[in-house]
Parts: sequence; structure tokens; C-alpha cells
Amino acid sequence: MNRDDNGEIYLEIVPLETGLRITAIDAATGTEVVFAAPKNVARREINKLAAAKLRRRIALDAGRLKPGTVAKGQQAAPQARERGRLV
Repeated sequence: MNRDDNGEIYLEIVPLETGLRITAIDAATGTEVVFAAPKNVARREINKLAAAKLRRRIALDAGRLKPGTVAKGQQAAPQARERGRLV
């Protein structure tokens, strides 16, 4: 899979009982992210999400983004109104 900035991303997609476990590795930096997706998700959506997650992780590692902040052009996750976590 090619990234927007001509970098390469390696993907490992492992089918699980109810979904997919995806590991994405940036070839240039060796940065790795792991996430889950439904089994019926389109491959282009996996590619887009992998690239976005790697961009965020690389920005966090480089200090360009602080943990808990929202990247430019992104929306903050909704907050739970009651006890517990919103999943």
C-alpha cells in the first residue's frame, strides 16, 4: 500500500472470529500500529485508516502532536455523559 507522501506501508490482516486484526508498519520509520475492523469492511477503508493511524502515531512520536489532542481536520470523540466509558 502506498501512502500519500510516497512512503510505503506494510499491512498484516489476520481474520478473527468476528472481525479483522490489522497491523500496519511504516516502511521508512518502522512505526507500527494495530487496530481492529469488521470482516466486511472494504480494503480501501482499511488502507485509509491504516495511513491515518500511522500519520497520527508518527506525529505523536515526533512531538508535533500531544496525546489527547485532536489533529487538524479531525473531530473529537464523543464523551460519555454517565459513569463508565462510551464504547
